[in-house]
Amino acid sequence: MNLNASDSVRITAIIPTRGRIDSLCRALDSIRRQIFAGGVEIIVVDDMSDPPLPALPADVKVIRFEEHVGACAARNAGARVARGDFLLFMDDDAELITLDDLGRAVDWFAHWPKLGVIGFRQLTPDKQVHYMQPVAADEPVRTGLFFSYGCLVRRQAYEALRGMNEEFGYYYEEVEFTLKLYAAGYDIIYDPTLMVIHHQDKRHRDLVYIYRQLARNACLSYLIHYPALMLPPLFFKRLCLYGKLTGRRFPKPVDVWWLIVELFRLRGYVWRNRKPLRWSVIRGFHHACGRADRIDPELTERSVRCRPCDQPVDAAASRHRHRLRTSVI
Repeated sequence: MNLNASDSVRITAIIPTRGRIDSLCRALDSIRRQIFAGGVEIIVVDDMSDPPLPALPADVKVIRFEEHVGACAARNAGARVARGDFLLFMDDDAELITLDDLGRAVDWFAHWPKLGVIGFRQLTPDKQVHYMQPVAADEPVRTGLFFSYGCLVRRQAYEALRGMNEEFGYYYEEVEFTLKLYAAGYDIIYDPTLMVIHHQDKRHRDLVYIYRQLARNACLSYLIHYPALMLPPLFFKRLCLYGKLTGRRFPKPVDVWWLIVELFRLRGYVWRNRKPLRWSVIRGFHHACGRADRIDPELTERSVRCRPCDQPVDAAASRHRHRLRTSVI
């Protein structure tokens, strides 16, 4: 593969990382193994690793933050200096496993002008289908969600929508970005034949923090994008979901108070950025998050080099589809 070709960069791989050098090196090696004719540049965004990352190979450009900014700001920083037509977002503990994934992913964009994102399938370290997928499907489908553990994004669309919301830090940022994609008329495809192993390094994974961030960022997204009449039932639903995730019918009062304080602190940000979308757009987005529209087989077979999926969806992944849609909206 042609890394960092100065004259013909097609893909820029952007990997945020924080103190997980062993996982990062595995992710970088999986990119280097790709069989792809176009040029690829690799950007690692060091989100205040302590100690700092050691020197990386010359084919890797490093952007370092001296304070913790979160995955959204890290991805946006990489995108601002990217030269590729497409942005490959990967977690630092993810690993590409099929050698022609990048080439086949780019093929989709060549034949789908309004394609904004192509999402990859997530596998466990023992190469089983992870229960958490954008949608339960064994063939390429058009859907309404993607996850940034592994995906390819059209750079033009990413820049037009000003990237991911840096106020989110971590979690729920893909859902908010998907809503903006949908409102702008872009499509999202989930191709289960494009696969990454997600090793899910336990470092920096605090479940209490994750659940709080999901609730905070979901409510922040509602305040920015949703009509006022939709806010009360959505807030109530989100609080019930938070309670369910923490093993309760309803969250603890201290957690509710924390969320109220956070949203009050962000009132100025909400006031400056609130742009409610039309009801029809919101309804369409909610429907898209739960759908799996089959793609014209003629397009799949003739225009895209799409191989049969050898990792079928298991029952757990299929059952999770409804839970995932519920957690998103």
